[in-house]
Amino acid sequence: MTQALRTNWIVLTCTAFVLVNLVFMANEIFWLNLLPAALLIIWAMFTAVDKLLIVIAFATPLSINLEELDIGGIGISLPTEPMMVGLMVLFLLKIGLERNVIDARVWRHPITWVVVAQLVWMLFCVIPSSMPMVSLKYFSRSSADIVMKKKRGPMINQPELTVPHQHIGVPCGPVYIADKGTKPDYGGG
Repeated sequence: MTQALRTNWIVLTCTAFVLVNLVFMANEIFWLNLLPAALLIIWAMFTAVDKLLIVIAFATPLSINLEELDIGGIGISLPTEPMMVGLMVLFLLKIGLERNVIDARVWRHPITWVVVAQLVWMLFCVIPSSMPMVSLKYFSRSSADIVMKKKRGPMINQPELTVPHQHIGVPCGPVYIADKGTKPDYGGG
């Protein structure tokens, strides 16, 4: 009996899932249908981060904002924001558990200190906020954007990436702070 369970555990698990899902669907509870997609995304977070970043990039225009639906109230874009926050948490765990994930020169860079100070201040401001869930969502989204660096993927050192300037994103368009602005000089004269 145990030998049969060991060899056919996938078939048994899938059959149990289909039967439980049939009961849920008969009671008009459709959320269990998302379980295979969620498990696939979690698996991809651990095994194929580069492909998951491509999925996030292509899924961003197709994201559904829950605030615009009837179940509203939560301003989260599904499925991209949870995936980005999940990748950020994995990245922070990787930094905490392993050494030399990011070159030490990046940590000593003044821009890194400014970004970290800004994130610490945002986290501190969540406590006295009149809407703490909104502030916490903004903090997690800002942290995920910084870690993901949107266009280049997570800031994880590959063996050939040891020069600090490869980790700093340069704006490609005009930058505006308050009422002052600057435009990049493309060297065109």
